[in-house]
Amino acid sequence: MNRKAIGIDLGTTYSCVAIVGNSGKPEVLLNADGERTTPSAVWFDEDRRIVVGEEAKQEAPLSPGEVATFIKREMGRDSYVFSCSQGDFRPEEVSAYILKKLVQDASARLGQEIRDVVITCPAYFSHKEREATKAAGQLAGLNVLEILNEPTAAAMAYGLSGAQGKSNRHILVYDLGGGTFDVTIIHVSPSGLNVVCTDGNHLLGGKDWDDVMLDMLVGRLQQSADTAVDLKSDAAAMQDLRLLAEKTKKLLTSKIEVQTSYKYRGEKLYASISREEFERETESLLNRTLEDTRHAVEVARSKGVKKVDELILVGGSTYMPQVPAMLRREFGLEPVTYDPDEAVAKGAAISAMAHLLREEAGDFSLETNTEGDFSLETKEKLQQLADEHDMTLEAISTIVTPTYNVSSRSFGEILVRQSDYVDRIYNILYKNTTLPAEATLTSYTLQDNQTGVKTRVVDNMVEMPTSDAEIYAISTEGIDPALGNVIWEGVLPIKPGLPKGSPIETIFRLSEDGLLHILSRDPASGQTIEGEVKTDSSLSVSEMRQMQRKLNNMTIE
Repeated sequence: MNRKAIGIDLGTTYSCVAIVGNSGKPEVLLNADGERTTPSAVWFDEDRRIVVGEEAKQEAPLSPGEVATFIKREMGRDSYVFSCSQGDFRPEEVSAYILKKLVQDASARLGQEIRDVVITCPAYFSHKEREATKAAGQLAGLNVLEILNEPTAAAMAYGLSGAQGKSNRHILVYDLGGGTFDVTIIHVSPSGLNVVCTDGNHLLGGKDWDDVMLDMLVGRLQQSADTAVDLKSDAAAMQDLRLLAEKTKKLLTSKIEVQTSYKYRGEKLYASISREEFERETESLLNRTLEDTRHAVEVARSKGVKKVDELILVGGSTYMPQVPAMLRREFGLEPVTYDPDEAVAKGAAISAMAHLLREEAGDFSLETNTEGDFSLETKEKLQQLADEHDMTLEAISTIVTPTYNVSSRSFGEILVRQSDYVDRIYNILYKNTTLPAEATLTSYTLQDNQTGVKTRVVDNMVEMPTSDAEIYAISTEGIDPALGNVIWEGVLPIKPGLPKGSPIETIFRLSEDGLLHILSRDPASGQTIEGEVKTDSSLSVSEMRQMQRKLNNMTIE
């Protein structure tokens, strides 16, 4: 199979690319600079070049306002644009430039053009943020096979490393990256990976620790000055100090104290920061991750998970000693630091390879018996694939073994509450529901002789109620519409002459890859309307074409 597909960890601060090699194991592809990761920074220089990576990151202090960083935090925000001397750029565009550079380097490394990719995103990303991520890939001219949750990708890589074994156990993946945090509990068994639940915060990550370090550095550097200085009012100095803050934070992972200096207007300023001081100042940030972790454990417990068997640390920010120390106290387990910077990209590479293998092999059952063994027919098919690709049967089996995910959002419909005729959300499928899933909600017409019913579908983060009182309250009172985002609308024509209170059915089907199919039905006439909410594009066709023309007129380096 000459066609190749790669996995891309599109990170907030750094990105990484991997491919499954001939050994059946995922391997990181070095970029043009020979590095294993690429800074997620884009410099729009005055010659209409677009520079991505380390050079862009280093240029940020010299050209504040011309270098886009941390763009992942803006994905899905229609109101955000990055404005610089070359114009205005949407988050999807900036991310497309990063993806284009990553794939250019990967293609050069492999000696052939690459178009097929799996891109990862935080498990907590909303539908809109996932749409924006896929749109970025499409703008870059890529065939996006899947938008894969980062903790799931990490667990896939961990499983293929030989750690999966034959036992049934529950793994908690604690993923603290540069700009996002996810915690996911996954059931690992010989028959595959089953995501039990996920939680997190896509606006919490290593950048927030950097911000605290920056404040500490600025305060102490200013105190050391002979005359009063105001570093915060100097944009170029603050860009310099942000890089220094990141470096100081990393040094504190192995040192108990760091002494540093910065030359400002001819004077050398000094600062000394200890690990103990830094951990004290960032304790509230760490506690926020602990709250999400505890909540995920509670949800898992409600779904029958009695205990967590392993703790896996993913994401560069988990190098900070306070992270494993906190998890050690909380769970009484020794966390496993598994390839924090590369595990997500490697898992995405496994998923990318699996897509191509399944496409090549066609449909065949991957179901196993209670002991985790495939049928004889499936084993023969897998052996054939292994022989064709010069891989072991074990490697091929692990790659194509399915991963069962959960919904990271709740989905419902806006209906009129009968008690006071106020719009409320009534959820049909809840967050952390195992995929695929299907559910039906029955509502009723408000007037005699209605000619139609408007269906408004929303996503939200409201949890599934657990107690009888909560279930009754939420089923009668509904949820505040301000807590949801409308993601699809349609109008269902209904049978003429129906009395008030006639039933209308809305059916949600959520697939393994997160595609939501909506069917609204009038039982009296059989009339239906259907729609799909899928991760195709957050941009209109005209916007996509305009942005692609802009991208094609620029050189990406």
